[in-house]
Amino acid sequence: MNKFQSGIVLKHSTSLSFISEEQKTILSNGLRHFILSNIPEQVVQALKQMVAGTQLDKLATLLPGDRLEKLISLLDSKGVVRPLYENDFKETRFEKQVEFFSDFVEDPNTAQERLLKQLVCIIGCGGTGNIVVQHLVAAGVKNFILIDDDLVNITNFNRQFCFSQADLNTPKVEALRNYILARDSEIKIHTRKLKINSVESLYQALEGLTKPDFIVCCADTPPIIIQSLVVQYCLQENVACTFSGVRVYDGLVGPLLTEKSHMEKFIQHNQQIEQQYENSPTVISSSISYLNTMIATLMIADAIDLLAGIKKPLSLNTTLQYNADQAKMVTVYEW
Repeated sequence: MNKFQSGIVLKHSTSLSFISEEQKTILSNGLRHFILSNIPEQVVQALKQMVAGTQLDKLATLLPGDRLEKLISLLDSKGVVRPLYENDFKETRFEKQVEFFSDFVEDPNTAQERLLKQLVCIIGCGGTGNIVVQHLVAAGVKNFILIDDDLVNITNFNRQFCFSQADLNTPKVEALRNYILARDSEIKIHTRKLKINSVESLYQALEGLTKPDFIVCCADTPPIIIQSLVVQYCLQENVACTFSGVRVYDGLVGPLLTEKSHMEKFIQHNQQIEQQYENSPTVISSSISYLNTMIATLMIADAIDLLAGIKKPLSLNTTLQYNADQAKMVTVYEW
């Protein structure tokens, strides 16, 4: 009961419904159903008060003695309640997001504050890079480093939604910078029009800048090698990173790497297969918007989970493969 001293509220993912003819009360989070049968009217009224959140002293008038303690203990064991909290981001664009975080952490305001402080470096500002920027800006990341050597091309428009006709032939890093500032003029952005083809070039791109907290690699060339280069930098600088890759019918999500031992294992694996990609003339030239968006979104969902500190990312030390035809995701590697 101590953790509920501030009050108690049903988690936002939990719905409460009543079937009067069967005398059943159902609490559901969409995945599991918790059914209470033939419960007293006082318990029903207590549950109704918990929907909006209430203080324990108010509930004690309905359920005196140890009855309230037993009810709260039962609900807590089922994971459908949490301590009452004050949303510090009320009437801001983060209000609903903080309420989402409240299902996972004791202090959802701290989760949002963590996001506001992150410095994220995005390597590759094309298809997945566009989606990553959209989600991170919406989530509240306030500091970006954008790295890409390409210009906006009309063939990008089927999947790169941050660009407009006015951006044609403009460096992607600058077009993406303009998009971000149009969403939030207070965001700080550094851009580097540069191709990353060595660890040294990545150090060159980041020279003079604050070291990023997190690197999102959305670049796909040179294949496999670009991932090794990024991880080598992250290994040396103790920076977390993540990756994605989009193919014709499927895509790869992760791995999201935070620890040196997993980074070393990933690099060793890549070194074994780099040769075949280096000598391969195959280039995937086809793309479809929804697959690109889904892969990028799956990747950045894990990134937000990590940066906000709300839960363990699915792709942590893991490469996942999503097949669009089968709507199925499987683990292909664990690092």
